[in-house]
Amino acid sequence: MGKPSATAALEISGAITVACVVPPFNAAKRDGRRVVCVGTTTVRALESVADESGQVRAGASQTDIFIHPPYRFR
Repeated sequence: MGKPSATAALEISGAITVACVVPPFNAAKRDGRRVVCVGTTTVRALESVADESGQVRAGASQTDIFIHPPYRFR
């Protein structure tokens, strides 16, 4: 496979981050523990609701981010 083009895009994906997930997720990030996501849509959804410090918030979101090197995960 070749390198993704600078203009490549993915379809917009919708997601809902439920409130019960947020406290343990944010606690793990705060404590320096790993958070493992399964599936590209899950990663894209959480990246779209994470702030610059990596903390996530509950709610509905849409994302069209395309994760490829040198993407920096939050």
